[in-house]
Amino acid sequence: MKASIATAAKIALIIAIPLIIMLSSAGLVVFDAALHQELMEKHGVYASLAGYDVDMLSEEVVKYLKGERDELASLSFFNERELSHWEDVRTLADKGRMAFAIILALAAVSISAIGFVGIKNGRKVMRSLSEACALGGGILLLVEVILGLIFLLSFDAAFLQFHHLFFPQGNFLFNPAVDKIVVLYPQEFFADCSLAMARNCVAGSALFILCGLVMAHWLPKKIP
Repeated sequence: MKASIATAAKIALIIAIPLIIMLSSAGLVVFDAALHQELMEKHGVYASLAGYDVDMLSEEVVKYLKGERDELASLSFFNERELSHWEDVRTLADKGRMAFAIILALAAVSISAIGFVGIKNGRKVMRSLSEACALGGGILLLVEVILGLIFLLSFDAAFLQFHHLFFPQGNFLFNPAVDKIVVLYPQEFFADCSLAMARNCVAGSALFILCGLVMAHWLPKKIP
């Protein structure tokens, strides 16, 4: 019975680790107004919207996605279709935060279960945790390589499929001649955001793999 609990907890932790890294990486990019402004400068957004306060707009959008403001209509910048899309993005962001909290709790319960089952065998606990860290980080690294190749081969198609997946209602197609949302956030902006998320994921994966190796080869020697 104890062995089954430990195995289930270990599998749950292996699944949770990549999800925690991915959601953390996404949050670091999505909620970073300073990064957004840097990328907007890079892609000429300030010049394209010379009559607008781009810094204020980007900061208020981030506040909206964080749940720190209730609406964007008062900015008098986005039209009804754009506001409708922002509502869907806000809903997705809210679900992401909720999923992160649930997965984090799952990881904590899994670690506790592994520790409880192996309370009399510290080396076994350390081995289980080290394997979970290394496997979780390794799985995400493999996923990153596959997704990276897909995005490199055809970012446009991958970006469109992402929107079809997360916004099936289809209100994500805009015309830059009448919809300023795609002037404020051009597609090149999202390509760079994707790259930033990928870098965060690779760093997170490497950190967990390193932790797994340390726990497997060094810490057990310190445990009687």
